[in-house]
Amino acid sequence: MLLLAIFLASFVIAHPTPEFIAHRAPKVLEEVTIFVPPSTYTIPRTLYARTLLLETDGDETDGNLGKLFPRTSIFPDIPIYGHEFGGFPAGAILCAGNSIPADLSATQIDLYASTDKGLTWTFVSHIASGGVAEPVNGDTPVWEPFLMLYQDEMIVYYSDQRDPDFGQKLVHQTSTDLLTWEAAVNDVAYDVFDDRPGMTTVALLPNGSYIMTYEFFGAPEASFAVYYRISDDPTAFDLAPGQVLRATDGTIPTSSPYITWSSVGGANGILAMAHYIICRTPDN
Repeated sequence: MLLLAIFLASFVIAHPTPEFIAHRAPKVLEEVTIFVPPSTYTIPRTLYARTLLLETDGDETDGNLGKLFPRTSIFPDIPIYGHEFGGFPAGAILCAGNSIPADLSATQIDLYASTDKGLTWTFVSHIASGGVAEPVNGDTPVWEPFLMLYQDEMIVYYSDQRDPDFGQKLVHQTSTDLLTWEAAVNDVAYDVFDDRPGMTTVALLPNGSYIMTYEFFGAPEASFAVYYRISDDPTAFDLAPGQVLRATDGTIPTSSPYITWSSVGGANGILAMAHYIICRTPDN
């Protein structure tokens, strides 16, 4: 599986990078293995407490901080925030992950926090609970959380199969204290039951608008084609039209998109969208 990055020119300013990260100069790394789960981990070797790595010297020799979560977890999202929120100081790290038992009988999006740069973690709150961890239409799991701070609210975006009218849709919940969460609100929900939008990520644009990317199983262009929406309000993506992301050479990326903005690349900075490509050889 290879990671392909597609770069798009943009006119944006992103949230400031925390000081303890911003001082480090970027370094280009090629074909570096970050982490390989031990062979003893339960197949598919993603059903385990997440290993945390701390990069301290700009090199690929990261140190293992330990493991996060007392329960089996997948799909973690770990943002770092530069100011106080929800009772946590500036520089605290928040992690939303999906707590899933080894028998896959349930899904639960939980929030954890660290105030010592990832050395230790504290449980904060349960955000959303769902059914069996199988991506099958008609089952009721929740998946793929993504956190973003907006004004005085924390937003958690995620994929939701609990609504019987949709195989899967994209929703969000908000909180002002990280302890209590408002009811889920739709972000992307298609009329065809079998359609499955998934894998929400969001980035701030320079004019104050926000861009959401997601994969779309059911798209006419390709299975799991990457789509995007732009909205002035990151809690109202359901009102924005969805558009397929098509590169200048006609390529349509598919599966697991992640959008972010960087100040490099010119006066307007750059939007970088990464996604997964599965490459098979004749032997596999």
